[in-house]
Amino acid sequence: MEKLNLVAENAGRALTTLKENLKEREGIICASPKSYFREAFKVKLLTEEETVKALEMTDDRNLTSHTYHEEVAMEIYQKIRGYYELMDKVHRTILEKTRRN
Repeated sequence: MEKLNLVAENAGRALTTLKENLKEREGIICASPKSYFREAFKVKLLTEEETVKALEMTDDRNLTSHTYHEEVAMEIYQKIRGYYELMDKVHRTILEKTRRN
C-alpha cells in the first residue's frame, strides 16, 4: 500500500501540472483524468505509448477502489513501478516544456 500511495502522490502532482499546463497554454479544461491524458496526447505532451499507459493506470486505480480480489491487486501491484516512472516523466516533461516556452 505504501508504494501505491507514492504512485498516487506522484500521479496527483503530474496530473495537477498537466491540468494547469493545458488550461494556461491551450485553454483546455477537462472533466476527468482520462480526458486530460487524451488531450495531452492531442497537443503532443504525451506520446501514444504514454497515453495508453496513463489510461491503463487510471483504470487500474479505479479497479483498486472497487475490488477486493487478491489476484487483481497483485496484478496491479506488479505495474506500480512503471506507473510511478511514467508519472514522474510526465511531470518532468511538462515542466521542461513550460520552462522552454
